[in-house]
Amino acid sequence: SATEEGCWRWGQKKMNEEIRNGNVEFVLNENEEWVVYQKIYEPLEGEYNTRKYSNILEDVGNTAQGTKEVKELFGGNKLFDFPKPVSLIFRLVQIAALKDDDIIIDFFSGSATTAQAVMQLNAEDGGSRRYIMVQLPEETPENSEARWAGYNTIDQIGQERIRRATAKIKAETGADIDYGFKHYTLAEPDANTLDQLENFDPNAIFADETVLEKFGKSTILETWLVRDGYGFGASANEVKLDNYTAYHYDKHLYLIDVEFTEKDLAKLIDRYNADAAFCPENIVIFGYSFTFTQTEMLRKNTIVLRDGDKNLKINLDVRY
Repeated sequence: SATEEGCWRWGQKKMNEEIRNGNVEFVLNENEEWVVYQKIYEPLEGEYNTRKYSNILEDVGNTAQGTKEVKELFGGNKLFDFPKPVSLIFRLVQIAALKDDDIIIDFFSGSATTAQAVMQLNAEDGGSRRYIMVQLPEETPENSEARWAGYNTIDQIGQERIRRATAKIKAETGADIDYGFKHYTLAEPDANTLDQLENFDPNAIFADETVLEKFGKSTILETWLVRDGYGFGASANEVKLDNYTAYHYDKHLYLIDVEFTEKDLAKLIDRYNADAAFCPENIVIFGYSFTFTQTEMLRKNTIVLRDGDKNLKINLDVRY
């Protein structure tokens, strides 16, 4: 209950638990009164303390400060209305106690304040937090400073801000952190491509290279890496066969290109048998790049590998 000096922050059960854990200290003050203190410990190496937060954050900036920050990065041009201040996102990430390898996602990234705040915090404490910025390619207003400066969509402003914030943070801190980022877009296939996909015959004698050309090998590989749980930014290793290049990441081997031959298959089987460390459980092929004969050749030989000395359980996954 409340007294003239204050009130209890913990209930009886919580208080008893903290006393048992040694987290409470009783101190006799100058008035011969016992005062109860909660013990606050020095953080361990790699940890840090943050102040307990309230519903009102008074130690962060406002959109006026955010506008000033954007103008400083872009030579005085006001390219974005009402941007969040870096200090706000910086504080929220601290409150969440995010640090090593955590991912901060901003689904309405706007001018990419969040990306700058994450890089700034990493530079200050050596963390390795990552960010994902999501922004629709919303057009900038006609006759706006952004449009005059050559930024036709909001996401273009965000990308350029990340580049400029990177240069600023490097110059000010000299921190050796990962400043890089990758840009992904979502695109709908055109009507002709959809017709090709719908009418594709997996029993065809010849592979259809045009589908691969439409999407691009890097796009297909990145999409599959995300689909298979490896996340954005995963980098697959090239596996040289005969004249064919496959891509390996953890439990998956990806075959995307056309012109997979019997010699390439022989090299692949040899790699499985000779290299004890090479044992991807899933062979994923881009179905449009493979004929029926090639697919069946792979399917039969994965069965042979299952019966081999390594007792591999290989799954052939044909994706379209």
